[in-house]
Amino acid sequence: MDWLAGTSSEELRTKYASDAGGPEELGKFIEDLFGYRLPWVMSACMRISEKVLNLPRGEFSTLARFLPSMVRFGVPVPEAAWAMAAGVPVRASALRLARLFLAEGHEGYRQFLEWLQDLPLSSVEGIGLPDGLWLELQGVLHRSVANPLIRESGGDLSVALPIELTLRRIRPDGAYILQHISPTSEARLRRDYDDFSNRNAIVLEIDTIAVASLPWRVAQLLAPELDAGLVLPVTIKQVEIDVHSGTGQLEPSFALQVAIEQPAVL
Repeated sequence: MDWLAGTSSEELRTKYASDAGGPEELGKFIEDLFGYRLPWVMSACMRISEKVLNLPRGEFSTLARFLPSMVRFGVPVPEAAWAMAAGVPVRASALRLARLFLAEGHEGYRQFLEWLQDLPLSSVEGIGLPDGLWLELQGVLHRSVANPLIRESGGDLSVALPIELTLRRIRPDGAYILQHISPTSEARLRRDYDDFSNRNAIVLEIDTIAVASLPWRVAQLLAPELDAGLVLPVTIKQVEIDVHSGTGQLEPSFALQVAIEQPAVL
């Protein structure tokens, strides 16, 4: 159970290495039993139950469906297994990402991948991953995961637009702007060529101040058009400010609802 609980390798070696005949033998045992044999048996049992019980895999609980992966990677929640399958190499880092994902109220494998693709570098401080590795991981995700907006619209803006978004990862300067927004405030989209984690990065500006980055799937759809000089109208729908006590002080959190409209001429 220590392995599945996400116990660190150092603790496992301290606790079990002498019983296994040394650290190297312990590593071989873990790799053989948890990395291969148990996941294989669990997956086989699930396939048998599908046939015998006539139970589609989609009706299994999330925990049941991803239990073989959890055992293989040595983590106690599916979300951490998803992180490791996506390329996060350290169990402790995967668990921190899983907790952050769940704390924001998200759920589901597809949503996790999209969330991971949009997670800014500033949000992963303390996760335990070097900046370069994180940027490389996000680059792989951006290239390997299909964009549902492009798939469904064929890349045609007349089909894809308008798009309504709720942006929650507000930049510090953007937080000030949202607290002082007025009916005359103007919003626009600008390409962010300084964001090395996403070659298609687009930032939403209000009154020339960068407020938030667009989700990767929206940025990937719109970036070529902005590079070609197209100007897309942006409408500010609503600004929600929630004041809560996070570290003993009152801290506001923001949700900015915007709509990206079709241009006058496509």
